Formats: sequence, C-alpha cells, structure tokens
Amino acid sequence: LLGWSLGGILSHTIACSLQRAGEQVAALVLMDSFPPLGESADLPEELERLLSDISRTFELDSKQIDRIARWLAHAPALLAGSVLDRFDGDVLLFAAMTDACFDPALWNPYLTGALEVHPIECSHWEMSAPANISQIGRILADYLKS
Repeated sequence: LLGWSLGGILSHTIACSLQRAGEQVAALVLMDSFPPLGESADLPEELERLLSDISRTFELDSKQIDRIARWLAHAPALLAGSVLDRFDGDVLLFAAMTDACFDPALWNPYLTGALEVHPIECSHWEMSAPANISQIGRILADYLKS
C-alpha cells in the first residue's frame, strides 16, 4: 500500500485493518505523510503557507485555489479524534526535504518494525513531479525486490 500526504494516513489505517483481519501487507509506503498531531494553533498561517506553496508549484486558477483552500481547511476535521493502530512491519517513508516540518520518528509509535526514510529534495507538493516520482520508483523497486 502506498499513500501520499493524507493518503499515507489512510494507507496506514487500511494496512492495520487488513492485518487485524488476518491478511498480510507486503509493504507500507508513505510519501511525505505524518501521523495526526492534533489541533494546530497556527492553522490559518499554515493554510496560507500551503496555498502559497501550491500556487507557486502548479498553474491553477482562482476557482481551483479556492477549492483546495476549502479542502485544506476541512482536512484536520477528517482526522479529529482518530487514533492510529500499530502496523506490524517495516515502513518505507519518502520525506520532502525543502519544506520538511515533521520528524519522521513521529511514526515510530505506530509501527513495530523499522522506519526506512528516504529524503527527496523537493517540497511536499513537488513529490509527484516526474523526476521525483522516477527517483521514488527506483528506490521502491529495489525495496520490493529485497
């Protein structure tokens, strides 16, 4: 399972659910995703920074930026009160480095195995750029072969 950003939290949750049901999860891969930290006092400032990053990275019109702003403002509510289980296994994490704001070790309480972190020299929003996806793909292919 692979998830990016909020999708990483969802992938972790799905992986834990599958394991509770007796299924095996061959790999859990997270792309610049971090466990929920609770309410942020600086949410408006963070939202403004994120929107600025997005508008610099992508060519979007004002309607698209508006939709993203509404989604970003709602995203913390999606995780409110959520409690993550412990994933039984190793986790591969690709971490954006140019705007890194979380310590990858925040995942340690939510897994029993090793956390293998690969820094990617990009922002969160640039993780899906072709050059970065190519780098991630090569690392992921090697990881899955081992």
